Amino acid sequence: MSEPVVICGAVEGMVDEAVLRRLVEEIGAMEGPVYGKNGKLFLLRKLSAYNQAARFAPWIILIDLDDDDDCAPPYRKSCLPRQPLTCVSELQ
Repeated sequence: MSEPVVICGAVEGMVDEAVLRRLVEEIGAMEGPVYGKNGKLFLLRKLSAYNQAARFAPWIILIDLDDDDDCAPPYRKSCLPRQPLTCVSELQ
């Protein structure tokens, strides 16, 4: 039996952390360290570093759209122009 995948995460706050926990559970992975939890601006300032960390382990980053964009993909491109290095869909 293989070990479950451990997924690190970064979130804006406690509610997002609960959502992350549920997403990780749903795909049968284990939750790793969860960073951020200091609001959207803090998370956006660290986004590039989290993307670099994804070279070594799978990550999920949860950021609310608020009124920044109508759709997640264009917003992701505006915040992180380079393609994320690890995608959850690749783990399934």
